[in-house]
Amino acid sequence: MIPCQAGTPLRWMLRPCLRFSLQYSASRSNACGVKCEMQMASPAPSMHLSVSPCAGSAVVSSRPGPESFCSHRSRPFFTSSSISDAAQHEVEDAAIKALKFKNGEKVQAILSASFEELMTMAEKADSAFMACVMLQRLSALHKEGRTMGVEGDAVLKDSRLSGVSRVIDEGITRLSPRAILTTLQGLYEMTPTDVYIIKSLATQVVWLMRRMPVPLLIQALQLHLHHQGESSLRQSMVQQSLSALERRWVELTHPKDIIFLMYVTQGAPLSQVLVERLEDRALDVVEKASPKELYRVIYLLSRQGHRNTPLIRALVYHLNKTSLSSLSAVQLTNLVYALCTLSVFDAALLSKVCAELHAKQADLTAKLVSSLLTSFSRLRWKDGGMLNMLVNVLEGKAVSATPPSSGSHGVEGGAVSVQSDVDSLEASDKAGVVLSLANLNMDSAQCRELVGRVVGSEGVQGLRQSSPLLWVDVVWSLAVLRLADAASVASVLSEDFLGKLPSSDGFQSILTMSKVNNINTAASCEVEGYTGPLLPPSLPSPDPKLLQKGERSVTEKLIAALTNMAPADTYTLVNTTGPGGYLIDAEFYVDSEGNPKPLSQVSENAAQYHRVALKVLEFPDLTFPTSDLTGLHAMAVRHLRCHGYTVVQVLHSEIPSKSKVVEQVNFLQQKVKDAVKPRPDAGAPADS
Repeated sequence: MIPCQAGTPLRWMLRPCLRFSLQYSASRSNACGVKCEMQMASPAPSMHLSVSPCAGSAVVSSRPGPESFCSHRSRPFFTSSSISDAAQHEVEDAAIKALKFKNGEKVQAILSASFEELMTMAEKADSAFMACVMLQRLSALHKEGRTMGVEGDAVLKDSRLSGVSRVIDEGITRLSPRAILTTLQGLYEMTPTDVYIIKSLATQVVWLMRRMPVPLLIQALQLHLHHQGESSLRQSMVQQSLSALERRWVELTHPKDIIFLMYVTQGAPLSQVLVERLEDRALDVVEKASPKELYRVIYLLSRQGHRNTPLIRALVYHLNKTSLSSLSAVQLTNLVYALCTLSVFDAALLSKVCAELHAKQADLTAKLVSSLLTSFSRLRWKDGGMLNMLVNVLEGKAVSATPPSSGSHGVEGGAVSVQSDVDSLEASDKAGVVLSLANLNMDSAQCRELVGRVVGSEGVQGLRQSSPLLWVDVVWSLAVLRLADAASVASVLSEDFLGKLPSSDGFQSILTMSKVNNINTAASCEVEGYTGPLLPPSLPSPDPKLLQKGERSVTEKLIAALTNMAPADTYTLVNTTGPGGYLIDAEFYVDSEGNPKPLSQVSENAAQYHRVALKVLEFPDLTFPTSDLTGLHAMAVRHLRCHGYTVVQVLHSEIPSKSKVVEQVNFLQQKVKDAVKPRPDAGAPADS
């Protein structure tokens, strides 16, 4: 019975009980042959207990064999020191430097020893630090092939290294994390097998993960990612490192650490929480990131396909504020790709990138130009000077060293010799170049010259046999640019070729058949003297509405206003499919004054009226910053006019967001009147 006096603090009363309990546990452990080896910090007398790394409770455990993952030694997460973790490790590193200085002769002897001399020294290892130096030297000898032909597994299992293992076991808690990681790296390079000493060091790293500096924790992750292989231990170390970083994510303060972790965690479904927290930290430190770090973050976001809007806005803002001169031509190309993948339509940033590409055009290869054209095409970025410069690079011509002035297509400034040539591209890349120029509706003389050269090459001509879908893209692009001839059109519309195309309800099949319909219309409207095959009239046309993406708010607003002027079904047909499979937002008839007429009245006297096709051009239907029609819509307008339509085009920017219905009706009436107004020269209607 423990005497209890009034006013005695509770911790004083429990101290004898705790001491008795620990002594009893230690005596029972020793009686059962269990050795508890972690000494507590109390000055007298020393006691031994094991601390569970998971629960933090004191337990007694038996010593595992070498095949066990967890080492027999227990390591505390925290020390009783009041200094910070970073300061603690600075002290440890300083201590190691002092130890090297104190044992300088011994260290030099180890670092210059041969294999046999080193194995002899290993039997007399007297400290954990010297044992680590020996293992690092052994790894260097093995890498140089100076281990007398003995494999790494056999070397590490040599009985002469048992002293090294014993000394490291006894003094492992006094080793710094950096020393342990350096030793582990050497051992991993020696063998893919997880021998006992590797397991012991790896377990110590796990114990230290909660308090080691974050850069060292990232180094541990990088080490085990590189050497994980088929080892369950090393794969587990990767997960342990990621889990520790997930818990300590607020300590990530350097952009390069965040970028590395974003790179290694991409495509890892188990670390999605960490990915989101990394993006949060990237948003916090974006202000102190360099241009290259900003580029890498946005590029990694595009690789992951994750559109974090606040982070993207912050990255674009800071990229616009800083100079991009430190980025190489490859990095600038990747940046444009990232903007394309993430659908970032920022005119200021794209203009800035184009200016840097002009300055680095001598470093552009044909492959980079092909990638740039594809990205610009999907972004619908139509910068005439930039695109003409890229075309000149593909043709191997001398190009300007400075960006041309607005509206200029010539060569200005100092000329730069370019070694690149379009002939070095694969056939699929050549087809991509032609398709990109067609999407942007680039029909300048030099673009036409390049397209003719590319399509006439042997590799592209072979696509009709090797890749029918790509050949459809090529011929469709020629039709957009009005460069298609009878032979190319007939090659697509022939019955044999159509049989090679996939037939399904998938998006790709619908897109391909829509392009074939466009080519069929071009054959009858724009290919002079065409007498080849055409699609049968009974062939159903795919629904063009299935190819639309996103909301079309301006279109819905204008259609609602139009039905006030010309009610639906009675006067107006909405969302119809015109010749060639083109979508018409609204179709109606008007007289010469622009007044709508009932559909029943028009059926008898259609020749007296104008057949109007209203096309509302939303942001995805136009290039920017020029607001020109994309290739598809430019061809649609031509083909609809060919079939007798009066096309009324309304740009999304022409309609104020807060305009009233009456204002929209008046706007449409004026648009229609302008469209049917006779031209001064020929008396024909002037389409708007």
